[in-house]
Amino acid sequence: MVRFSRFLAVVPAVGVSGLKYLRNTARLLRNTARLPFTKHRKDDPLPNNTMSLVMSQTTSKADLSKASSLHFVVGADKQFQSSYEWCMDSMRCYAEKKGYTFAVLDISHQSNEEGCRKQCWKFMDPFFRKHCLTACYLEDNQETAGAIAVLDSDVMAGSPDRDSADWLSPQKLETDLSLYERCTTYEVAAGNYLARNTPAARAFLLDWAAIEPTRPPGFSSCDNGALHVHLARIFVNDTDPQKKECVDRYPKLVDDCMHLDPYFKFITECRKALGMGHSQPQDGAELMQFRRKDRDGLILHTDNYVSTSTGYKGPLTVRIYPKSRGWVHDAVS
Repeated sequence: MVRFSRFLAVVPAVGVSGLKYLRNTARLLRNTARLPFTKHRKDDPLPNNTMSLVMSQTTSKADLSKASSLHFVVGADKQFQSSYEWCMDSMRCYAEKKGYTFAVLDISHQSNEEGCRKQCWKFMDPFFRKHCLTACYLEDNQETAGAIAVLDSDVMAGSPDRDSADWLSPQKLETDLSLYERCTTYEVAAGNYLARNTPAARAFLLDWAAIEPTRPPGFSSCDNGALHVHLARIFVNDTDPQKKECVDRYPKLVDDCMHLDPYFKFITECRKALGMGHSQPQDGAELMQFRRKDRDGLILHTDNYVSTSTGYKGPLTVRIYPKSRGWVHDAVS
């Protein structure tokens, strides 16, 4: 049975027409047969969908030439840690084999901590809280963590002999954060990302979490919808009418998860504003440019990022990888 593994774990399944879904699934399996990681459910057979990793260079105190300065960080509450324990064990084994540092970031609600993490408990949604705690993890580990791969707890190491260094190059190591296009619903995925240990990356994550109080009343896919409006606010010029379409649609999401058309219209407008194009190839050259085989995604850059959470002012660069060319290929198992 073909399933949306992340959606089964996090939000209600998204309806997709049968033929289009099978076509996308077939393409996904062809494109990802030899990558090292997969998203998986505990009761599934051996998986077919896969994940590869690309890490980011850092200007922090940690030396990224050392494998141990690459941290695999799994963010999960107690329930998810229990449900996906065997997946997390596979990631831990992979990290130990490669010499990377492995850590579990407990995002269960607590109120007795001090320091950076104390501010995160005001976020009631665990997915928004995760980004705040990730920023704190980076801040607390500036001496040892040059960059981190933030991973969902249902990611499984499927090819332990494949080295994540296969995806490293000087050009790919210049961004503060790396994101990817989800393979089936064409959102910019929120659950797995790469972050350098830089003030800009930490500020981006804290500002992302801070969107929680202004979430719309309807279905917005938690932090996933918020990520799109966050990117548009930072990187798209205020005079661009497509930015207005994206940003204005976000608070108007009032329908529930049984009526997803408004949400995906919002996603489409944000994609167009960011330069990713419409989700369907027949609907414009911009998408085809974004997914060109000779390109490693879309680079978003500003010299004038101002963080409302940290006061950081300066440059910020984010890369978005097209589907099947990032480090995660999630959707089916």
